[in-house]
Amino acid sequence: MTGADVLQVIDWAQRQAGDSLTYAVALVHDDPARGQMHPGSGRGVVWLVGMDGNTNPVTPEAADTLDRMLARRREAVGVPLADRMPAGAPDPYNDGTRRR
Repeated sequence: MTGADVLQVIDWAQRQAGDSLTYAVALVHDDPARGQMHPGSGRGVVWLVGMDGNTNPVTPEAADTLDRMLARRREAVGVPLADRMPAGAPDPYNDGTRRR
């Protein structure tokens, strides 16, 4: 997602996930110079909220992160009204086939 700050992205992700899915937010960074020097390594990810939910936790910290991701289904992150995603933001399920 571009053109939004992290609070807006969290708000959008929470609304997409609802109470049955999890979400994570990452910053993707492209480094063309590194990619030229080391092909295939020019893109990096910094997890801002959560982690890759498709991985098995191998450390207690990773297990805790996944537990907190699941807990957000019941108790969403508080996003002030002024920081919420504006109306009209993309909705990948706007055709009525929302996966829940």
